[in-house]
Amino acid sequence: MIPILVCGMIVLGMVGISLYGARTLPWDARILNGRGPWYVTVSLVVFPVLGAILYGIFLSSASAASHRSRQPVEIVILFFALLALSQFWTIKTARSSRSTG
Repeated sequence: MIPILVCGMIVLGMVGISLYGARTLPWDARILNGRGPWYVTVSLVVFPVLGAILYGIFLSSASAASHRSRQPVEIVILFFALLALSQFWTIKTARSSRSTG
């Protein structure tokens, strides 16, 4: 039960990070990735939606699993935390590239 709540709080935190980035970054801010620049607004929407979809998958698999089976919940929590950190890094990168360029 606790891992489900932790992952849900991380997804809500990702929504908060997106709202913070949408309020503080200009609309024309860009981030750089391997294939070229992306607009930050696209990535601010993609990360929370991806987190919500994965949370739904995790929630359905956790409720369908028998009580005898043990899922590697630490890995799932780590994955959600890394997803949130990469979203935060996206905002930080866009802010630093905007201020220098």
